[in-house]
Amino acid sequence: MKRIKSQNLLCLLLALSAILSCATTIFAAGSHAGNNPSTNLDLENAVIDEVCKRVVESYAEYYTIPKIHAEITKTEQKRDGEFYFVDVSFTKILLASNASELPYIQGMEDAAKTIKDTSLKSEIQREIDARKLEINDLYIGAEQEETASFCFFFPKASIKATTPECTMLFMSEFGEMDMAAFSPESRESLYEAGKASVSLFPQKQPANRDVSSTKTNPSDATDYDRIDARDYVRTYSCGTCTTSPHSCRNTSYTFFNGADCANFVSQAIHYGGISTETNWEPYTITWINTGFNPEYYGLVEYMADQGFFFETANKYKAFAGSIIYWNQQSHVGMVDANDTVTMTYCAHTSDRKSASFKNWTGATSDTDVKFFVPVWDSYANQYTPQ
Repeated sequence: MKRIKSQNLLCLLLALSAILSCATTIFAAGSHAGNNPSTNLDLENAVIDEVCKRVVESYAEYYTIPKIHAEITKTEQKRDGEFYFVDVSFTKILLASNASELPYIQGMEDAAKTIKDTSLKSEIQREIDARKLEINDLYIGAEQEETASFCFFFPKASIKATTPECTMLFMSEFGEMDMAAFSPESRESLYEAGKASVSLFPQKQPANRDVSSTKTNPSDATDYDRIDARDYVRTYSCGTCTTSPHSCRNTSYTFFNGADCANFVSQAIHYGGISTETNWEPYTITWINTGFNPEYYGLVEYMADQGFFFETANKYKAFAGSIIYWNQQSHVGMVDANDTVTMTYCAHTSDRKSASFKNWTGATSDTDVKFFVPVWDSYANQYTPQ
């Protein structure tokens, strides 16, 4: 059974004492629950309230969260305890009143002051101004939607404990992460990342952005409107569906059960202004494959070779309309928001809408995630520094 609760309807159990942790509250509910349905519901509500509370706390340094909603989608009882799987959707608003108050932008601006080369300094300032324009227009004072999934574990071994040890994990696209990883990076880390982006700024941009030796697509990089592509993925993702065809998909296209991610991103890029051609059209190999399998020429390779996107490992470059490529899992999604503090994305296969993106590194590689960023920044009306 699903239980739904808004965070502003505080659970009675949690309101009993401000000094009690959720673990203690849940213990109090669970220790006498027995077969009493009402106390079992109290326990579920306590879990929901605690998950919401921890999400709000995780974002408190940078955002207010005026609305939050959580739903227990599944429970599992095992010998060592109970697992609650919880989907959360919330609205966040940056506390900053101007882009210049964000630590990443501050790092960029301070680093730019040290540049001696006037021509390079001008190019860097133009990029800073472009990022500030987008942040001020799209994110400052705006309600941003975000969704995330969590697993809350209540161990049976804690029943007799004074303070039971409850564990909450963020469920990323391909693995579990602790709540420390769910939280945005520290101000110091974001500031240093901004400084580093300036130090890595290209000394000279390529004169010709197209890859002429392999180009077959008639579109130019400047034809791609990344905001239109962003709007497309938001419109045709639900965030609540599985890998099967779902009601919010674009029914003008075939849906590939269990493998619709590249098909979905290709649709968005085409909607954003890139023409189809015989090498990339529904449902060619390049349209429906990510590029993971070396036997098949895939979407990310095609987009880079045609001069529409460039590859980077820097998530701060990946503004809305960029491709996220999980290169060891053969999966792609599209960034729909990046305010330099947090990033969200939309995807198909496992349906995601404005889902939390957090850094995740597999056991064998530091490059499990790459980004393909539009060569042309349609919002700033300029080429993107590579």
